[in-house]
Amino acid sequence: MLPPLNIPANCKRLIVGLSGGVDSVVLLHWAKQQCPNFVTLSAIHINHQLSPNAGQWQQQVEGLCASLNIPLNTVNVAVNIAGQGLEQAARQARYQAFEQLLQAGDVLAVGHHQNDQAETLLLRLMRGAGVQGLAAMPVERPLGQGRLWRPLLQCPKTSILNYAKQQALQWVEDESNADTRFSRNFVRHQIFPVITQHWPNAVEQITVAAEHAREAQHLLDEYAALDFASVGFRQERCGSSIDISALRVLSWSRQKQLVRFWLKQEGELAPQSGHFEELQKLLQAQADAQPALLLGSYGFSRFKQRLYLLPVSILQSVAAQAVSFKEHCVLSDGSELRVAGFTGELQVRYRQGGERAHPAGRAHSQALKKLLQEYRLEPWLRHRIPLIYCNNSLIAVGDLWLQCNAASLCGLPEGAPLSVTWHFPQGAF
Repeated sequence: MLPPLNIPANCKRLIVGLSGGVDSVVLLHWAKQQCPNFVTLSAIHINHQLSPNAGQWQQQVEGLCASLNIPLNTVNVAVNIAGQGLEQAARQARYQAFEQLLQAGDVLAVGHHQNDQAETLLLRLMRGAGVQGLAAMPVERPLGQGRLWRPLLQCPKTSILNYAKQQALQWVEDESNADTRFSRNFVRHQIFPVITQHWPNAVEQITVAAEHAREAQHLLDEYAALDFASVGFRQERCGSSIDISALRVLSWSRQKQLVRFWLKQEGELAPQSGHFEELQKLLQAQADAQPALLLGSYGFSRFKQRLYLLPVSILQSVAAQAVSFKEHCVLSDGSELRVAGFTGELQVRYRQGGERAHPAGRAHSQALKKLLQEYRLEPWLRHRIPLIYCNNSLIAVGDLWLQCNAASLCGLPEGAPLSVTWHFPQGAF
């Protein structure tokens, strides 16, 4: 028997990820029986274009959906294996496609089952995973604007096969699933047959262990949330930061768990064990040091006794281009610039070195470098801050200050309202 489909709350559209394999075919057929009328049921097929049989598989799932009167969306993806294995690259391409397509109220159902969960835990154990990794796959999690759901996660593979035979369903067999050069296939075909011969209930018991790890992780997250409230979390112009002194009051184990929690809030993966050693060195650096630790899509840096979590692109140098604009523009780093009170043409330039500026209200000009330090602008933004010119005269430095006589330099009456906003879009942490 398959478990009843207790569709997640607020689901408006249930989309079944349909590879054409037996797991997804059974899930689609079962969803057709179980899906309530107020939820729209559809399917999506990702064609990785890796197998010579990919076109045939797509035709088969198209026929299945037509026979069940279920709308089907087919998406071709390009799998980029640069720097990673084929399995991971295909998964990444697939989930990127899912993420882009899911809208608010959408739930993507996939056919992962109990055996998949046991394999996942064993694979992560071989990689030295911590508690969160050993919790394996969650039943449900956010994905894009919608949610990912695994309704068969507690269901044994034998139940899925029995259902398929009882319903006389047809499915495709991906020839790559027999290739034991892939780690998951090796575990499935070489390891688990030996384990289950000695421990017949091994798959079920391993998934119970994953549940125990998940409960332990929830408890760790609750403790980390309490610690996180004590370290002065602050949203920054770009990224976020916490107070290093408050962080270092905690034990190193709690510091690491807090960082994992912080990253989870931002939707990022936790660092590997070796990276935590590098982070510890960053935290112990001299107060005036400005080291950086780059980890994939994000990085850490420190400034004024605060630890910053930033998109890695912000910590990398860029060759910014001067641009002309009126009132509003999006700069090459994705930040947005708006000038209110003047509708004429303006130019954005960037620091070259040696510039001077004269903030309004000050008696004389000063070196721009010293002013940016005085205004406590983070070092990684000092080469990015837009210098705004009108008729080759500097009128503003980002939104930090307007220049003395900025209005008159723009040909406006003295004292005319003029303002600048400069910000990074939401999603840049």
